[in-house]
Amino acid sequence: MAKIALLIGVSEYLPEFPALPSAVKDVEAMKEVLGNSEMGGFDHIKELKNYNRQEIELAIYELFANRNKDDVLLLYFSGHGVKSREGNLFLATPKTRKDTRGIVKRTAVAASVLQDEMNDSFSQRLVVILDCCYSGAFTKGMTAKGDENIDIQAELGGKGRAILMSSSAVQSSFESEGSELSIYTKYLVEGIKTGAADTDNNGKISADELHQYVSQKVHEESPAMTPQFAPVKEGYRIYLASSPQDEPKLPYRRKVQEILQKNNGKIDFLSRFLLEELCKRYGISDEEAKAIEAEEMAPYIQFHKKLKRYEEIFSQAVENSFPFIEKERETLQEIQSLLGLRDEDIAAIEERFLPLPQSLESKSENCAVEEIIKNGSQNNNIELLSDKNDEDITDIEERFLPKSSESKSENFAEEKVTENSFQNDEIELLSDKNVDYTKLRDFLANGEWKEADQETARCMFKVADLKEDNSLRAEDIENFPCKDLCTIDRLWVKYSNGKFGFSVQKEIYYNLGGKKEYNEEVWKEFAYKVGWRKGEKWLYYSDLKFDISTHYTGHLPSRVGWSKMWWFIGGVALFSRTETCGL
Repeated sequence: MAKIALLIGVSEYLPEFPALPSAVKDVEAMKEVLGNSEMGGFDHIKELKNYNRQEIELAIYELFANRNKDDVLLLYFSGHGVKSREGNLFLATPKTRKDTRGIVKRTAVAASVLQDEMNDSFSQRLVVILDCCYSGAFTKGMTAKGDENIDIQAELGGKGRAILMSSSAVQSSFESEGSELSIYTKYLVEGIKTGAADTDNNGKISADELHQYVSQKVHEESPAMTPQFAPVKEGYRIYLASSPQDEPKLPYRRKVQEILQKNNGKIDFLSRFLLEELCKRYGISDEEAKAIEAEEMAPYIQFHKKLKRYEEIFSQAVENSFPFIEKERETLQEIQSLLGLRDEDIAAIEERFLPLPQSLESKSENCAVEEIIKNGSQNNNIELLSDKNDEDITDIEERFLPKSSESKSENFAEEKVTENSFQNDEIELLSDKNVDYTKLRDFLANGEWKEADQETARCMFKVADLKEDNSLRAEDIENFPCKDLCTIDRLWVKYSNGKFGFSVQKEIYYNLGGKKEYNEEVWKEFAYKVGWRKGEKWLYYSDLKFDISTHYTGHLPSRVGWSKMWWFIGGVALFSRTETCGL
């Protein structure tokens, strides 16, 4: 049995692609650990740095040809990965270029070349490691000219094959700030060199263990990057390296990792005492302990630097050009992608810096005045809490001060809430069409947001005398009873503490410049604001967040007539009706 590796790194490219200085350094770092007799223990390693297509393809042939079934063969590539118009993966070389039809295929190494050589090899232990963009396309999602899906993983056949990929079929791979190596390769090397990738402590590092270790570390530093692993047959158990079993630093390192994972990259004061005791037990010096901790905290530090950078950019963007037009939002998303951050990573930042809609700010001021009036404290001190003039607070006073028997609400004369129900903060389930809103109330009270969303649609269809598989038309909305619309909205606003409801959505829409007439740009910005749209794409209903913790104010209700076209027409009509009904 022999262990043989081919390591390919391409750093130099034509102007179509940015240079990747880390690629050749990745090759050197991989050779160091794979060639070490106490780590990788590979018998022969061939390096190709900045070679052209023909030379790379010949080396791939030589790696897999004329081998024995027990040989372990490993191919590693670091460089640019590109996809053809058909979605097939190509490994870029120094001469790779593009024309009007996309990549010039004869200047790059097709993944199919590598697959063919693997299929022809007698070896039953084959490992491929791809550190490049779109590397996940090597084993899935590839499309032929006839647009038929090809099951590449099934085509690989044989037994004992493992493919480790730095990204999915649609993702980029990232460089690591402060490191000469790419993020992915940095942790491949670290997992082998430290032995930390040996998760089952059997003294050997298998392909699946290495993937598991690298994935965790990459996630800590760059959450939007998701390494992929495709074992075929027993490929996941191919052993790539050995790990030290009597090295005292290893259990200490693992404990540091465990603590950091539990505490979001921090070491709390009790854990600090625990680590100090472990240092005494294993005879680890303060300098050694600090070095290990610094290495393990590095990905968390890098992640927080990226968050800080996005925060700086986003805060300036809000100050200079909010509300954002579509082009500005797309640029922010591109920056987010380059930083390797997910939507959930930046949600708190955006919520902190986005200005509250003016109408919602007004609500907050109203609440302060309302509280004073309800408590009977009408005096000159009110002006200290609000700079509103008399006209601004008139409707508040009318709602809370005693009224004459003739006084009625213009829109909701029949909906006067009894004194007892108001004091108990209950909402009367009023309806002009005898619709029962009990289920909706209960779903909302229990925080069952998706069920409440669907029940809202059912109720509105019933009010409009439509079947549930229909959509509400503009005329249905224009004639929708104010009493029913008010009941639905009040329930949503109450149980979401003002976060959800048609009236909340209406305020956001009008604050963005929305009018009764449909405006595509305003509508797109509104959809983005409430979380129904991401970039150029409208989300599917299944992609919405049915959780009060979502950072999107006005995200719900959404189910009624869920389709892009309905919301273009019916949504604008709904907000107009909401305005008419005084919500």
